[in-house]
Amino acid sequence: MELIFQVSADPKRVFDHLSDMELFVGVHPLIERMEPIGENTFRVHERVQLGPIPYRFRYKATVTADANNARVTIVANVMGLTHITMLFKLEAISTGTRIVEDLEVRSVLPIERYMHRLFKEQHTILFRNIDQATR
Repeated sequence: MELIFQVSADPKRVFDHLSDMELFVGVHPLIERMEPIGENTFRVHERVQLGPIPYRFRYKATVTADANNARVTIVANVMGLTHITMLFKLEAISTGTRIVEDLEVRSVLPIERYMHRLFKEQHTILFRNIDQATR
């Protein structure tokens, strides 16, 4: 699945928010904390609302940042059941930055459509937050 976002911030500032996990946690609507557990590897603490009930869980993710090509890749393994790969490609445009996100969700559970909808909603908020944080 491909998602496209635009923000008024320049590509370097967007890259910084996607590649620096302290900045990333500060703008992400669901991730509460990311603890380093190895080189470029983190234990992610996330909270989602399932109706009126908050559900907290942890999983491992690897973040690879390529400043030369303005790309950030995040690969997550959620409880061994769901594997998520997000590739963010940044491109300078006259009004700021265009972000193309290539999203792949593989799961033994029948949740792909739900996950696509969740990512679309939450990453819209994520990039709105990045835009506001960089003003």
